[in-house]
Amino acid sequence: MFFIIRKEKLILFSLILLFVSIIATYAWAKHPKMDQWTETHQVISQYDTTDKVVALTFDDGPNPEATPQILEALRRYNAHATFFVLGSKLESYPLLAKQMAQDGHEIGNHSYEHTDFNQLSHDEMVEDIVKTNHTIYDLSGKTCTWLRPPGGYLSIDLVEQIAPSLNMKIGYWSYIQDSKDWQTGRSAQQIADYILQHIAPGQIILLHDGCSNSPQTAQAVEIILRALDQEGYEFLSLSEMEARYGQTR
Repeated sequence: MFFIIRKEKLILFSLILLFVSIIATYAWAKHPKMDQWTETHQVISQYDTTDKVVALTFDDGPNPEATPQILEALRRYNAHATFFVLGSKLESYPLLAKQMAQDGHEIGNHSYEHTDFNQLSHDEMVEDIVKTNHTIYDLSGKTCTWLRPPGGYLSIDLVEQIAPSLNMKIGYWSYIQDSKDWQTGRSAQQIADYILQHIAPGQIILLHDGCSNSPQTAQAVEIILRALDQEGYEFLSLSEMEARYGQTR
């Protein structure tokens, strides 16, 4: 009996410790100024609305297999999205840049080659961002105004100095809407289920069209669009969200 009680207490203690560690990990990873930046509209992670609208965003592409599938699905549901592209990949698949623009999607800057901005100086970050902006404009004809740094890296320099000097907004994502779709082995149904279970108006949803698991993401997008369309949701680009609501939380 004594052993059973101690075992139950040990299990309870382990669960509490796990929960605390998860919260602590997020708190540690979250930049100390994140709340201030979202309140002052310097970093945009969610729009404050009760309207049934969400912003689908895709990182690390384009990809010659997954991106066309995603574009086709978006077209079927008259949905707009934001593609945070890598400049080097966009140069490899210029026709996809044109298709994104023609379909009314936003093309955002996710750096040129997914370099860790932690390792770059101020001038190196500016050079990388500007180079990618030029690539986006040259291939799509669209001026890029949205930046999502690789890995979600944020710094005071990037947020308060570099982005404003380049007239760019930092498009983050709603914390709860990271389905880890990039992880190998994550199925389309698992990705879609996670997003649908955590859906709420005004969210910015993080997905990836340029990773090894992106074929599953492409299939998940069809499931997500179908389910949310039936619930009456509208799918907007970040600039469309900004124009309509223009406030974050």
